[in-house]
Amino acid sequence: MFVCSCATAGPPPTFEKTFDVKALDLAEYANEDFLITPNAYGGDYVTLAYITVDGGNAAVNVTYDQINDFGGSYTSSEWKQEVVSLKEVIEAAVNAAKDMGANGLVNVQWHSDADIIPRGTTWTRLDRGKIYIEGWAIKRLAH
Repeated sequence: MFVCSCATAGPPPTFEKTFDVKALDLAEYANEDFLITPNAYGGDYVTLAYITVDGGNAAVNVTYDQINDFGGSYTSSEWKQEVVSLKEVIEAAVNAAKDMGANGLVNVQWHSDADIIPRGTTWTRLDRGKIYIEGWAIKRLAH
């Protein structure tokens, strides 16, 4: 037996133009005379260290008891997450550089990535994102 239906779900949707603009304000570091740049520094400086920061989302599995409609209890659990931000990762890199006596991070690069969670584990629905930042900590001389 072959059944064919010619019903439609209605007209296709219309999508408006959208723009998702995000900016990270680094002015607070400039106000502290701390340089953050994706470029090389053109003045005199001393290289102190190569810094990398690997920031990952926090996750805790919370278990709790619930009562069903029939008065019985059962245990349930869910993941609670705290997402790491680019601002936090930059702050960690700046603090590490400052602890070494640096007043700049140069050739800075950052990117985000998904943390690979193996299939078949209890964590397959967990969004475990990561943000990486790397750069050279320098001490700028007479600037």
